[in-house]
Amino acid sequence: MAITERRLTAILAADVCDFSKMMGENEDRTIQNLRTCRELIEGSITSHNGNIFNTAGDSIVAEFGSVVDAVNCAVSFQETLRDRNGSVPEESKMEFRVGINLGDIIIEGDNRYGDGINIAARLEGLSEPGGICISGSVYSDIKSKLNLEFGAMGEQVLKNIAQPVSAYKIDFRGDDPVPMASIGDLDNTPITQPEQSPITVSKVSKTPKQTQSEKPSIAVLPFDNMSNDPEQEYFADGITEEIIAELSRIKGLRVIARNSTFVYKGKVVNIEKASKELGVNHILEGSVRRSGDKLRIIAQLIYTPENSHRWAEKYNGSIDDVFELQDEISRNIAESLDLEFSADSQVVNIQRDHESKLANDFCLRGRHAIVPPTLENLIAANSLFEQALKIDRYCAQAFAGMGRVAILRAWQIELDEKRRKDLTYESEEFIDKALEINPELIDAYYARCIVYSLTNRQEEALNIAKKLVAEYPGDYQSNLLMSTMSLFHGSYLEAEAALKEAISLDPLYGVNNFILIQIRHALEDYSGTLKIFDQYFDDFQIKQLPKNIWGYKLSTLVLENKIEEGEAFLNDIQLFDPTFTIERADSINLLSDKRQKIIYIDSLKKAGLT
Repeated sequence: MAITERRLTAILAADVCDFSKMMGENEDRTIQNLRTCRELIEGSITSHNGNIFNTAGDSIVAEFGSVVDAVNCAVSFQETLRDRNGSVPEESKMEFRVGINLGDIIIEGDNRYGDGINIAARLEGLSEPGGICISGSVYSDIKSKLNLEFGAMGEQVLKNIAQPVSAYKIDFRGDDPVPMASIGDLDNTPITQPEQSPITVSKVSKTPKQTQSEKPSIAVLPFDNMSNDPEQEYFADGITEEIIAELSRIKGLRVIARNSTFVYKGKVVNIEKASKELGVNHILEGSVRRSGDKLRIIAQLIYTPENSHRWAEKYNGSIDDVFELQDEISRNIAESLDLEFSADSQVVNIQRDHESKLANDFCLRGRHAIVPPTLENLIAANSLFEQALKIDRYCAQAFAGMGRVAILRAWQIELDEKRRKDLTYESEEFIDKALEINPELIDAYYARCIVYSLTNRQEEALNIAKKLVAEYPGDYQSNLLMSTMSLFHGSYLEAEAALKEAISLDPLYGVNNFILIQIRHALEDYSGTLKIFDQYFDDFQIKQLPKNIWGYKLSTLVLENKIEEGEAFLNDIQLFDPTFTIERADSINLLSDKRQKIIYIDSLKKAGLT
């Protein structure tokens, strides 16, 4: 049998629910209803450029050149069948399950073969009656192209399929269904809201609370931007960050910080794998759709040990309700985990009544623009914070943002010592203004702690770090600051303990390794220090690190008596960056311990660095 062609194709498989039962009750009626429904389905397939290649029994299998066409087709005929079922007697109702996969198939004449088809058929079996189940490959292709709402079903082990397949359900049937639209039609797609209430919450699904002995922990994956405008990415990221911030204030809940969860941004996530990598038993994922002043947020909480949903909900409101919507999501999570969502949990909200929503929007843009902190990005971010202040001169977040920009420019960009001092002083002025407006703004305290530590006010910096950890023990940044300030003060074991807690809250963030390297070096565990380098950084990655980390590798090689290896490393680095000197290696040194500082500098000199 000759294979004529292989093709990447979207496969749609549909099957009647309870068909055998219907046949047993009344064969003639069932066959007549099947013919009627098939005509509707086949008409939709044809109009969406599909090709039917199998109609055995009560099933239909079709191929499409476009994933968008396949999904549009399925939604179209499922809605048509739903309308039909609403107008016929109970015994004549007929529901179909649908599975859609994007995969490689083998074509020979009118026959089609391959796992691409088999997966679609297995996904159809996972679908709810009248529903649609899609593979991760389909989801990845359509999530930013169609105005639909998705529910993650996690990794599914499918019969006769070698590898687990990630699956998603499409929800288009709630109290407020999302009309189909192509790209560019979002403004014409209504996000409806009842007049009697500015915010509505539609519960798509909910499972009973599950009892568990382990401490609840959660990772909030980056919310997908489902708006037509890619420029709204900052808005979806901002909502994700705000929810993380609010959840981290809830006592008894361990929350993974932004740096680690944003590693998964733009990827099709294996929920089980992500939960293991992040060390959590719950994952929150969702999407944001903004149309003018209207806003829709979809969120679903997954209990990862059982790969089951705690709840999935749809929040509708206006852009002015964004803070309240975020609060509602955080409150629902707390309630679902039997934790208290109190006023103490809402520290980040304190400034909200005093700042214009439009000013806050510019602050979100500014925070988004900072990453990565290149000079160009920092200038752009500063401009956005300045625009926020033109709208609201009492915008504490904008002052804090400008303080952060100034300190980043001072210590990551500027080489001129006078300019560095000027920017540090400027940063402190902005931070003081932010805290004068809002004495509870945690971002401003982060920045103040860093400024104090870089301007020889280590005691004040340590006091801020201690206060932050005492008030927010589940906050990554507070624990990281505590670690770095303890390191500076020579309290190395305390620094290591605080860093261990920080790593549990942000396990994938590379900065943790920078601090750990300096702690192990200060504890004179040089073999342990080299193990960190070997485990986390190859030769290429080393060159992307801050220059003081180059210094620590060079120092450690010398102190481990690996002189030749140290000389080779220094030659390689200086070929890459001839400006690497002892001064640059010591530019951001967290050590105040004179003995350790002497050990560090002398080892650099021994390696030949000047």
